[in-house]
Amino acid sequence: MSLEFVCPTGGLTFAVRPQASGPALMCVSGEYGDKDGDKVRVLILPAPASGVPSPDPSDSNCRDGEVVGQVWCVPNVPVPTCTPAGTALVVYGWVFDTAPVNPYDQSAEFTGQLRATGGNDCCAGCGSGSGAMMAPQFAQAAATLSAGKGVRVTVPDGPDAGHHSAAPTAQLTWQARVGTAVCEVKLCPTDGLLVRVDGKPVEATDVQYEPVSALLPGTVFGATGPVLVSQA
Repeated sequence: MSLEFVCPTGGLTFAVRPQASGPALMCVSGEYGDKDGDKVRVLILPAPASGVPSPDPSDSNCRDGEVVGQVWCVPNVPVPTCTPAGTALVVYGWVFDTAPVNPYDQSAEFTGQLRATGGNDCCAGCGSGSGAMMAPQFAQAAATLSAGKGVRVTVPDGPDAGHHSAAPTAQLTWQARVGTAVCEVKLCPTDGLLVRVDGKPVEATDVQYEPVSALLPGTVFGATGPVLVSQA
């Protein structure tokens, strides 16, 4: 198994946190199945890439992490430039035992968005299991939903029985109209799968992320059985 980035992942937008002083920071996590205890060095630079990046530890923007099991996470990775409107970035990764050498093992281009709170935060659950989702779990679910046909709401009975397709309205956010109600489904890195009906939160149960699915109380849509939210 080669080095893989799971947060950030290519083509998506992720939060970069401003600091009181120094560069903004974010976390980088991934998977590597070759050997437990190997080290991973990461470096974030502006995109598009210019030349071959150096894993030299004298570069103050390099940060190291360690593979535990088959996952790894590197916190506090400096982001040399980023704006609230979004900045094209590229992350590089090297796997090493004693010292990393080029060529790099993996790279991924993504968009970094400078914001103090909110957004898709790769530090959510980074290496600790805190929060509703681990960063690799979030990245896998996000990639699956983004690459697929989105989300579907299935009402088992009642006046609005049937499958209701949810259309994307924002990144990792979908809306379905069920009768006169609007059901919004959002995948959040810190809180997992969030559901709102007409703007009001609805508690989901039996939430799964591989594949993505959850159950809602049927009474929300006038049904007697549970409502299924799933990837289409």
